[in-house]
Parts: sequence; structure tokens; C-alpha cells
Amino acid sequence: MSLLAFNLRPMVAFDVFNKEHRRLYSQFKRTQSWGNCPYRFVVPDTNQFNLVGSIENLLLLYYMDREFGKPLPMNTARKDVQKMQKMVDKQPKGLYN
Repeated sequence: MSLLAFNLRPMVAFDVFNKEHRRLYSQFKRTQSWGNCPYRFVVPDTNQFNLVGSIENLLLLYYMDREFGKPLPMNTARKDVQKMQKMVDKQPKGLYN
């Protein structure tokens, strides 16, 4: 096994309800770099070729729900995040963590 595998940042499902995740994304937008982020974000049920666009779509739904108070499909998104986090947690230890 490569020594780089031990230095990789852990994969975490982006949770739009998590204030730290939103703060880290905001920091990315300001600096245009994931260099200070302690995680590698994944977004459930999206194409991973456009991580930034997927996060922006989740944030758009989140803030629209907060502003207008209409029930948007955020409950489904929350379940998807939890499901994706369980898949990430099942990865073999030492390979990505």
C-alpha cells in the first residue's frame, strides 16, 4: 500500500445542514482552493464530475427553503446524505483514512 493512502483526507458526504460544511464551501469559493479543507466531499446521487455545481444546487434548495418556508425535497436530501455517509464509513480503514 502506498504511503499516500495514509495521508489522504477522509471522504465525507456533503451535508447542507452542517454549518461547518457550508463554512468550508464558502472558504473554497473565496480562495478557489480546497487546500484548507480537512475533508474530500462527495455528494450523493449526483455526477461527481461537477462537485461544485452539485453543492451549489444543494445550497440553493437549502436557502430557498429557509427563505420561503416551503417544503422542498430537503428531507430526501438529508436521507441521501446519511446513506452516502454510511457507504463512505464502510470503506476499509487505512485505505482512505
